[in-house]
Amino acid sequence: MMIEKKNRTIVLPSMAWLLAMLASAAQAVPPISPLATPQYSFRVGSPSVLDSSVDASSVLFQQGLKARVLFDSNGFGLDDPADDVDALSGATMTEPPAFFILMFSVDEKSFGAARPDTLAIEADVPYNTWDQAWRGHQAGDMYMSCTVFNGGQDEPTRVIQASDVVPNNVLVTNNYDEGGVDFAARPVTSAEDVMVAGTTQDVVDATAYLSTNDFFFSVSQGSPSLPRLSTDASGADLFFYDATVGRVSLYATAAALGLAASDDIDAMIVVDADLDKQFGADDLVFFSLSPNSPSLATIPGVSPVAGAADIFLSHAGRGLSVLAPAGVLGLGDAADNVDALELDYCVGAMEYAARHGIRNPGGSGQYSPPPSATTIRPGNRGGNGKGNGSGN
Repeated sequence: MMIEKKNRTIVLPSMAWLLAMLASAAQAVPPISPLATPQYSFRVGSPSVLDSSVDASSVLFQQGLKARVLFDSNGFGLDDPADDVDALSGATMTEPPAFFILMFSVDEKSFGAARPDTLAIEADVPYNTWDQAWRGHQAGDMYMSCTVFNGGQDEPTRVIQASDVVPNNVLVTNNYDEGGVDFAARPVTSAEDVMVAGTTQDVVDATAYLSTNDFFFSVSQGSPSLPRLSTDASGADLFFYDATVGRVSLYATAAALGLAASDDIDAMIVVDADLDKQFGADDLVFFSLSPNSPSLATIPGVSPVAGAADIFLSHAGRGLSVLAPAGVLGLGDAADNVDALELDYCVGAMEYAARHGIRNPGGSGQYSPPPSATTIRPGNRGGNGKGNGSGN
């Protein structure tokens, strides 16, 4: 079914989609204190991209039930429909917070390794990557790590590392309307809903809280316009865009970050210590790599399974290291892939989750796991419904 509005064709959800949305008995409850939705992008091939609601190379913001364009991709040199902004970062951070959590998104093949944490269930915020994958709509969400990281301010050599490890995650921003703060992403679901197998999903593949009209970004390896931005044409090159003057510049090459030209950065956070928009001095880049990146086989300490869900740290002049193996985030299934990344100041993860997590409609520490995967499972995965991860 289609309607015309403001010279744009809008494709309405199918009847099967709507019936699946209505199948749940109760919707999840919005957070006590909802986080603002970051600016973001959808991956090429997402339903909202295929029907031309938005394109995969523009920077979006949520407005009501719609994803709107904040920065049109033509402004930063991406004018081919197959171009894909693969990662975003704000441009004003000069050092990481003293303590922080990571916030991340995953793709539609990801399944997670950890069942909901006992303390999260008791706090009525039980939804995590594993839960949402069972329900068939994990790719348009944002999750917070239950692990807190130390920003290294007290160390003369700035050692950034996990300081309070709880190997799990909690859903903080849903793909679609959960109290008005979300990604306006398909399918049209509550966190509690269960989708029919094979339901297509919008994939949130870049997130950043942007406070200015400039930002860092990367472009997927297969984007046709990438050779115009960099002679290396690498998906691991990072760029800076100043929207005020409409100029794109190269911030860091793949080689400067310790990576191969054939690698593909698909999530990142940039700490530009001196705000000069050139990777050097005491700059830091937190990032994740796409599953087909060759460096996943060579970086010391990378997870032998689910390396695409590891978070790496490139420190200018000090090399490349693993900041958070996939298991620290509650991930670790062979198909897990982190494809968007942000952070926020946090001292106590479970207190943060209790305030900002999507809440269980049952309340009182009750949690009903998704139905057996013999009837419902993400459409691109088979199996017996018992998962591959260790979980808790």
